[in-house]
Amino acid sequence: MGYLMELPKCPAHDTQMEVRPLNRQTKEQKWCGTWYDCTEPGCNCSILLTSPELDKLHQQQKQNIEKNKREELIEQKDKSSWKLCKKINPLCNIYL
Repeated sequence: MGYLMELPKCPAHDTQMEVRPLNRQTKEQKWCGTWYDCTEPGCNCSILLTSPELDKLHQQQKQNIEKNKREELIEQKDKSSWKLCKKINPLCNIYL
């Protein structure tokens, strides 16, 4: 796990942000990670440093997307091989 070298700064005001108090967070926000808010009046800028649980979930989703892409490519290749077989030999009933 990495450590912050300095607290995040507001992109709008370039001021140091403060950790959002836990009593101002929902359960979902607490699970997501550590929230930092701008201290300038009227500014709604926030930054989230994600939790290990959220990072793990995100990584799993990326892996699932990649797996689905690979499966789709294989399926497309299989269909194109079958079309080529039919083009060469119209009597071909083999699905490669």
